[in-house]
Amino acid sequence: MRGALGLAVLLAACAPADAPLRPPREVRHVLLLVLDACHGDQLSCQGGPPGLTPALDAVAAAGVRFDRACADATWTLPATTSLLSGLLPERHGVLTKQQRAPDALQLLPEEFAAAGWRTAAFVQMVYASDAYGLQQGFQDYRYYGTDEKRDDQLAADALAWLDAHAADRTFLYVHARRPHGPYNPEVPALGRQGVHALPSDERLDLLMHADSRVKDASELQPGEAQLLGQLYRANLSTVDERLAPLLQRALAQPDTLLVITADHGEALGEHGAFGHGGHVWAETLDIPLLVAGAGLPPHEDHEAAFSVDIVPTLRELCGLPPAAGGDGRSLADRLLQHPSRGAARAPVVVAARITGPEDRPDRAVVDGDLVLLLHADGRAQLFDRRTDRREELDLAAERPADVARLRRLAEAWTPPSSSGEAPTLDAQREQDLKALGYVK
Repeated sequence: MRGALGLAVLLAACAPADAPLRPPREVRHVLLLVLDACHGDQLSCQGGPPGLTPALDAVAAAGVRFDRACADATWTLPATTSLLSGLLPERHGVLTKQQRAPDALQLLPEEFAAAGWRTAAFVQMVYASDAYGLQQGFQDYRYYGTDEKRDDQLAADALAWLDAHAADRTFLYVHARRPHGPYNPEVPALGRQGVHALPSDERLDLLMHADSRVKDASELQPGEAQLLGQLYRANLSTVDERLAPLLQRALAQPDTLLVITADHGEALGEHGAFGHGGHVWAETLDIPLLVAGAGLPPHEDHEAAFSVDIVPTLRELCGLPPAAGGDGRSLADRLLQHPSRGAARAPVVVAARITGPEDRPDRAVVDGDLVLLLHADGRAQLFDRRTDRREELDLAAERPADVARLRRLAEAWTPPSSSGEAPTLDAQREQDLKALGYVK
């Protein structure tokens, strides 16, 4: 088998530069898993606490880990729409909570379904749900409310669906709520984080909802910042444990391609920020991206990648027809360690949450190793992410030409003027938004 795998990789490396690349083994099943609000650097395999995410670490060890994957938006709705469409937010236009993905927008599951694959989605996050038009193309669809700890049911249902469709070609999308707040992990996960005593109910409730209720570190009492981080990581540990059977099943099937990522990251007080949506610091944009299965050679990739790259990557690896007009780039060459194709990538602008077309939110411009942060008050900070992963050394004063070049791109970013289609929320979805802290 090792010789056959080596030959397949060699043949891929010898393919013409513009020829589609295929993994060593034919892909018959795709599992795309999204962990909501997961900061990539919290995973043990990416520098997080040892032993925190054994199931995710096993996927990283068996496949390819992109350690510089970046979200295309800072909150779930525009980010998930980009993930499933391959379009940047300013192109698909779904930017505010008053909008939904229009029926005319082509999503990846529609392409799989048109090619004869069986498609399904198991979704635990309201902003990634059918209420916002993101069920398009899924022949089987289930939504799980966020007011209960449903990770175990989510995984069990996904496994049962795979068993029922083992003979089909399948595309399965699973979107788990955790580690997104509320940070309400299972008790064993708290113990693994060394948490054996909790504060008063009032303070604990604040910390569990810190992503929506804490605006500044000055609101925290001594020791609470550490506890907040422990609660988040225990939430991550909980979902890792819940999804372990599903991940193990995918890794055991040689014709399954497993992709794990997040819609965006999560700030836990780094740079004084909490949660996500309103800022563009590294901890909000850095997401995991793990790809394993189908005989892909295990390795680490240290170049920038984006959520919009997943659509063209899956198209190429699974033999779907190519499509024009997308914003992503296929990562197939990097997954197969094939010589890189094409010109250097243009910088990508990522904006914080907006409420309307007149907003000028914080923006990040990602240009290879460089990231410019343009704050709403006009301040600009420049960081070299290859040498300064935590964005601690501001190079703006030393590199004014780069600041000026990237600032022009950030200032040119504007959301579409159209208001788009409005979502339809039932009582369950309204209650879920309240549980998440998005509706008071």
